[in-house]
Amino acid sequence: MNWKLIVAGLVLAAVAWLGWDFSQRGAERDAAQAKAKQAQFVLAAKAKQDAVSAKVDASATATAQHTQVVYRTINKEVTKYVETHPASCTLPAGWVQLHNAAALGQLPDATGAAHDASGAASAAE
Repeated sequence: MNWKLIVAGLVLAAVAWLGWDFSQRGAERDAAQAKAKQAQFVLAAKAKQDAVSAKVDASATATAQHTQVVYRTINKEVTKYVETHPASCTLPAGWVQLHNAAALGQLPDATGAAHDASGAASAAE
């Protein structure tokens, strides 16, 4: 009877070890599959990022070229077609006095006369 108990214990130990080994191999297989899937995902994400970066770079280059052409065209049109009428722009009297004094390099007198009538700013000479 003693030998039957020992054999039963050995069989039980062998079955337990085989179960543990089977689960360990399954876990290793699952980990390897997860690692491979993650590597594929990383490669796909990198390819997608590269494609988006290339598209953004192409778009930025096209926009920069378009912006430069439009900028040059607008400068030519503004220079050619805009007419200026400085007399039609009426400014506040205080601003005109301060501007004229600054243009001539004079400090305004704090106790000076009343402000001039409003009008266009004069050029410094």
